[in-house]
Amino acid sequence: MHFPENNKIRIRRDCGQQELANKKVKKIPPNVMAEILSRLPTKSVARFRSASKLWNSLTCESSFALQQFKNGPNKNRPSVLILNWRCNIEFSLNQFEEGRPLSEKLYCIGPKRLPCYVMTNSCNGLICVLGLRSAVMVNPGTGEVMMLPEGTIGCNVHKLPVSGGLGFDISTGEYKVVRFVHCLDRTVASEVLTLGSESWRRISNAPLQDTVRPPVVVNEAIHWTAKCDRHDGPEVAVSFDIRHETFDVIMHPEGSHSITESSRVGRTVSVVGELAGYLCVSDKNTLTSQMDIWILMDYSQRRWIKQYSINLQAMENRSWDYVRVVKPLTIRDGNILLTDGRGRFDYYDPGSESFRMIMHDSAAAGYTTLHVESLVSPAAARHGTGLVYGHGNLDAEN
Repeated sequence: MHFPENNKIRIRRDCGQQELANKKVKKIPPNVMAEILSRLPTKSVARFRSASKLWNSLTCESSFALQQFKNGPNKNRPSVLILNWRCNIEFSLNQFEEGRPLSEKLYCIGPKRLPCYVMTNSCNGLICVLGLRSAVMVNPGTGEVMMLPEGTIGCNVHKLPVSGGLGFDISTGEYKVVRFVHCLDRTVASEVLTLGSESWRRISNAPLQDTVRPPVVVNEAIHWTAKCDRHDGPEVAVSFDIRHETFDVIMHPEGSHSITESSRVGRTVSVVGELAGYLCVSDKNTLTSQMDIWILMDYSQRRWIKQYSINLQAMENRSWDYVRVVKPLTIRDGNILLTDGRGRFDYYDPGSESFRMIMHDSAAAGYTTLHVESLVSPAAARHGTGLVYGHGNLDAEN
C-alpha cells in the first residue's frame, strides 16, 4: 500500500506521540493511576479496561471496585432504580436519571403465577430481587446476575408477598440479605442469608405488617415502614441491626398526624425514607393535602424535627389523591425529589413552595430505590468485600 510522503510523516509523528504518551503513563505509580481511574464513571472504566493491560489489571481488583464506588462522579447524584413487573411472570429493572430517557437495565422471566417481585435497597451498587422463594443478586450497572440459595420459609402463592433488605456488616466485611414472608396469621417470619454461605438462617419474627416497599439504610441498620397504609398505630419504622441481626421499633414523632389527628378524623398514611443520610418519615392525614416530612436528627435519642410541610394541592396536573403518601427520594440543589410510585416524579422547592414535574411515565411505575452504579461484582460480594456507609448533612447536595 502506497502513502504520500506527507502522510508517512504524519503517521510517524502520531505513533511517536502515542509511544511517548504510553511511556509517561507507565511512569505513573499504580496506586496513583488507580486513584485517577477511580474518579471516572463506571461505564468509562469498563471501556478503558480494553485499552491497557495495566489498567485492566488495576480496575479488576475488588478493592478498586469499592474505591471507584466511593470516588466516582455519581456518588452524590444517585439515579432512581425502578422495579416493574408485568403479567406476573416478568420483571424489569429500569433506571431513571434526570435529563435522560428511562433505560431498561435488566429483564428477566421468572416462575409463572408469581404474585409479584420485590427488590431490596441498593447497597454498594448491588440489589437483591426476591420472589416467593427465589433470590437473585444483581449489579444493574454491569448486568451481572447471581442466583442465591432458595429461601427456606414457604408462603402462599396466591396471597402473601415477600419482602426484604440488603446490608453490609462493617465489622466482618460481609453482605447480608434479610427476607420476610408474610404469614396467614399476620406474623412475619424472617430469615437471613450471609453471602458466601449455602443456606438461610431463621431469626426472630419481624414486628411489621404487609410492607413490600424497598427499605433504606441509616446508622448501620435497615429500615422499613412498620405498617401497611392507613394504619394509625404509634409505630412508624422497623429497623434491623445488620451486625447483631436484631429488630427494633421506631415510634412516630410526637406531634405528627398519627399522634395528634388519627383518633379524631381521617387516617394517617406514612412512609419511611432517607434524606441526606438521615432517617425520615413522610406523614399525612388522608383527608387533607398537607404532607409533613420529619427528620430523625438524633438517632440514638430518637429526636425528630419537622423539616418540611408540603401542600400537595399546589402540584400541577395533580393525579396523586389525598389517600396516597408521596415518597421523598433525595435532595438535589435544595429541591426534594418526590415520587408517587406510579411513574410520576416531581421536584419540590421548599423556598418557593412550588413543584416541577420532571417525568410521568407508566413504565416507571413500581418500587423505587436510589442507586449508585458500581463495579462491585455479586460474586466478589460472596467473599466479603464492602464499603462503610456514610452520614450526610441536610444542607449538603445529595
